[in-house]
Amino acid sequence: MQRHLVIFAKELPTSIPTSSSAFLVEQGTAGLTLLKREGEIGTHGFSTSAIAFEECAIPGRYRIGTGADGPAILARITSFSRPLLAAMAVGLAQGTLDTAVAHAREHKQFGRRLADSESVKLKLADMGIAIEAARGLMVRAASAFDHRSSEVAKLGAAAKCFATDMAMRLTIDCAQLLGEAGYLHRFPLERRIRQAKLLQILEGGNESQRLTISRALL
Repeated sequence: MQRHLVIFAKELPTSIPTSSSAFLVEQGTAGLTLLKREGEIGTHGFSTSAIAFEECAIPGRYRIGTGADGPAILARITSFSRPLLAAMAVGLAQGTLDTAVAHAREHKQFGRRLADSESVKLKLADMGIAIEAARGLMVRAASAFDHRSSEVAKLGAAAKCFATDMAMRLTIDCAQLLGEAGYLHRFPLERRIRQAKLLQILEGGNESQRLTISRALL
């Protein structure tokens, strides 16, 4: 099966500094080279690498859209992917909380279960509240996309930002709650911490999500 790349590039000449066009390019196109794969700290199911172009001719028929509408195409992509990333963060956080709850029920410290500690109960409750809040915002953002709402950009950015920040914070807190067990490979905390950090970065860091939200508010 032939692999394709979606490439955003500026077509010259242009008088619009921020304009670009989108192209669907076959991986084996002459002059296009995938460089050495980078070494990610997680998510080993896909790879990251730079792309080099040398005398690479791309026919106009490979253009997506009408030209110079790359930013609009990218905006449509992110309006779909940001609620999806929020959903991934909610699932990751829920799985992490389930691990922490099971550990609290089974693990004893100073002769009593962690689950019987009031401070642990309060911590778990706060985690559960945060997950439900993120889940609700994610569902609202997904609904806005389905209904082509004018708020889709704001809600998608809010859901992605809130849910991924929540997942990062919750995985760290769960590792702390588990103590030394949270630092062992046989528990999934270290993997989830790495995954949560990636979710904060994908589709624009959460700083850019906050700028999107502020533009919508202002």
